[in-house]
Amino acid sequence: MQSSPAKSFTPTTDLMNASPNTMFMFFLFHRWDVYLDAMMNPQNIDVDAATASLLSTCVDPERRTKFYDDYLEMKKKRGAVTASILISGDFFAYVAEACEFVEKSFGGMA
Repeated sequence: MQSSPAKSFTPTTDLMNASPNTMFMFFLFHRWDVYLDAMMNPQNIDVDAATASLLSTCVDPERRTKFYDDYLEMKKKRGAVTASILISGDFFAYVAEACEFVEKSFGGMA
């Protein structure tokens, strides 16, 4: 999966002075952007490699392996591109929850 010059990882000066968490999120969102662009034209890429590349950013080794194993299993039923996009969505949901981007409400019930 090649990245065009416009897709290179070039953080701004402000971002370079940001926290490690912010830098990680910038990198992750950059990888997500490259991945999604690749999925728009999947006949020119290796979908397995693109999926593995995106999932490689998962910091939990067990989750990373499970995501990829789930992708391989789903690929048998739905094809590589559909499975990749669905698993990447699961991965993104995991990242959003792990980074506490998702708020949960229990309607006043704790």
